[in-house]
Amino acid sequence: MIDVVWYFSGSGTGSVPEIAMSLCGTLDHQDARISDEAFNRYLVTHEALCENPTLLTDPNLVVRVGGKYVAKKFCLT
Repeated sequence: MIDVVWYFSGSGTGSVPEIAMSLCGTLDHQDARISDEAFNRYLVTHEALCENPTLLTDPNLVVRVGGKYVAKKFCLT
């Protein structure tokens, strides 16, 4: 488990949505569901990403953007 949350967030109209990353597992298609508990268990920190940028290529990477979960293959390709 990577233990500290990595977030970008904004507030107000036109702001950047909250973004978080987790190594919680793959989503086979864009409509797949994942629980908040599973996502939060494997959150990726900014520090961990800086130390190991290859986390972006991990097949278990899932990104939460504005409260919606997206598999790496749908948002980082």
